[in-house]
Amino acid sequence: MEYLQELNQQQKQAVLEKHPRLCVIAGPGCGKTKTLVSKAIHLLTSQQAQPQNILVLTFAKKAIKEIKKRVFSHITEISPKDLHIYNFHSFCFKVLNTHSHLLGFPASKFPVYDRHEQEEVIKKVIYQNNYSADQKEINTILSCISNWKNGKMTTDPLQFDELTKKRYEIYEKYQEYLKANKALDFNDLLLYTINLFNHYPSVRQEYQENFTHILLDEFQDINATQWEIIKLILSDKQSVFLVGDPNQAIYGFQGATPQLITSLTQNQEWKTIYLNINYRSTNNILHLANSFVEKNQPKLVNNLLVSPPSSQPSAKEMKVNWSIRVSTSFIVRQIRWLLSREKFQFSDIAILYRNNYLSSRLEQELVAQKIPYEILGSFKFIEREEIKDVLAFPRAILYQDNLSLLRILRLQEKIGVRTIEKIELNSEKEENSIYEYLNKNFTSHNDLTQENLTPNQTEKISEVIQKINTWKDQLETKLTLSNFFSGILTDFNYLENLKTKSNHHEREKNIQQFLNIVQSWENRRRKEYPNLAELINGFCEWIIVAFEDKKLLKTRNNLILSSIHQAKGLEFEVVFFVYLDQGTLPYRETQDLTEEKRLFYVGITRAKQLLYLVSSSEKYSPFLEELDKTYLQKFFR
Repeated sequence: MEYLQELNQQQKQAVLEKHPRLCVIAGPGCGKTKTLVSKAIHLLTSQQAQPQNILVLTFAKKAIKEIKKRVFSHITEISPKDLHIYNFHSFCFKVLNTHSHLLGFPASKFPVYDRHEQEEVIKKVIYQNNYSADQKEINTILSCISNWKNGKMTTDPLQFDELTKKRYEIYEKYQEYLKANKALDFNDLLLYTINLFNHYPSVRQEYQENFTHILLDEFQDINATQWEIIKLILSDKQSVFLVGDPNQAIYGFQGATPQLITSLTQNQEWKTIYLNINYRSTNNILHLANSFVEKNQPKLVNNLLVSPPSSQPSAKEMKVNWSIRVSTSFIVRQIRWLLSREKFQFSDIAILYRNNYLSSRLEQELVAQKIPYEILGSFKFIEREEIKDVLAFPRAILYQDNLSLLRILRLQEKIGVRTIEKIELNSEKEENSIYEYLNKNFTSHNDLTQENLTPNQTEKISEVIQKINTWKDQLETKLTLSNFFSGILTDFNYLENLKTKSNHHEREKNIQQFLNIVQSWENRRRKEYPNLAELINGFCEWIIVAFEDKKLLKTRNNLILSSIHQAKGLEFEVVFFVYLDQGTLPYRETQDLTEEKRLFYVGITRAKQLLYLVSSSEKYSPFLEELDKTYLQKFFR
């Protein structure tokens, strides 16, 4: 049992414990995921469970990959398809794909709209109903929709003011659009799964019997909707093992609450084990973090961090640096000093802040000083315009949803905005989807003068719908996904048309990278799918969650800029925690001061060797007064 030898006594106790309801409270850098992985390995090697009987749920795609990698390094004889390791959205996607016919969806065929596509629908609804809204208002509407779906805002119209009433009308029309396209958004994945389990007890029982052991990672990030899914597939005969840290619960805006995990520690049906041996930070950083926790009890959980027993204090260990009224230029000079004197690399250093808007002044200085940097989580690969274009083709062919078809039409020469408006208007008059309307009116030699389109436009639209139907005929074949994408890009002349776009060389490289991703995915998964339709659906299921995570490319020697939310779960040799000012942290608009304290705690526990606490004004954050000054030293501008 080599995996047990890699654990400390606390971790080993958690792994070997057989209590059917086990809650592990693990501080930052204390090996939460390592302990969960070791639990899964132990269940398999001790033959307490078969691979297909273990369900592991986490939040980050990175964690899913890490869990699979570690499990396979110890147990090579199991098949990847036997391991049920998901985040919540991918698990719900899998459940709904299997049972979609019970909810009125075509078998295994429904598109899932991401944030970008949700915005498209909202903009379409706003335009069609003569509303007006800028980007800030659209973001607010999307936030309201999420809150309404998750029960965080009332849907009682008697309690609406005029603005909320208007937003709710947009929400209702948004839902009508999704229903007409048999599409779901990310909230719906969770809600429809709950609906399925509630209305079909036999389906719920199937999952209860299949998964004898449920393992949950980062439990402090779970919201009430996600917990409801767990409870629905949980029975007295199953075992639950969860790990989390209530002091790192920073997703209140998504409905997560630390009260959920802390309530389990007080529940007599659950056993709690604490992990507090930190393998990340120096003693001074740990003592500083502990002093903040002690100052804020009982709001923060008293799980104080300690260094490993075998570690020896370093005579060179520096105290935590702090200063007020610090300029961005001084931060950059200090970074250059660290590179030249302490031999750090750019990629060893992160600048963290409370809100994303705070990065602009930093970026200006970094650009001026020619320092390479990247902003963590700023732009997902899948959100690039050309990748959205390429993904529209398989979705239009498999799902025939309006958004995908409209995107393809916009890519065609001779088809402009007015033409697309006519198509949408005519399809609504006929009470058909856009695909049904086009298929009915543009695949034969009908008299199309009533459509008020030119012959060239008619010919081009007819060409598009005929190509889509030709590719639809391939869905039941065993055509490879790689050949499908290369064939369809050629058929629609996409790469040639791309040359007229700005930055077309970069776009072409991105598409090539996408095709490499397709090839890599297909090489691992091809045998699992009987035909092209199932293959496309499986790929679309995978890719919508594959790029949910923050991406940190360690191969690049770039300085990292990041909000605290994006940096959670990561660690850096050097951290500059900046803009620790009144009104910034805690944020002036916050309604939860305790969550702001948890954000501060997460920020300071990202650092391994050096930590700089920086205020840009004399009115610094009151949180700095809640630290033990024994472990602080001033550094000067």
